[in-house]
Amino acid sequence: MIDETFLTTEEVLEYLQVNLRTVYRLIKAGKIPAVRVGRQWRFRKRDIDAWLDSQRSRGGAVRATADSLSTYLEEIW
Repeated sequence: MIDETFLTTEEVLEYLQVNLRTVYRLIKAGKIPAVRVGRQWRFRKRDIDAWLDSQRSRGGAVRATADSLSTYLEEIW
């Protein structure tokens, strides 16, 4: 059995320490890996972690960590 952990939108916003609007902006822009299931969004945790790692390599290690992601997103929006 494959152990896949999927996160809800609420769990992602807590994990990334950003607000709900930021999560939806990232989804709409296609910048965060997400899957729509019915009327809800789901996020594979390993995909979110890989996305964070890719942001780190593109934008500097400090700015793209989960702790400072909110500040980073405010700069690019």
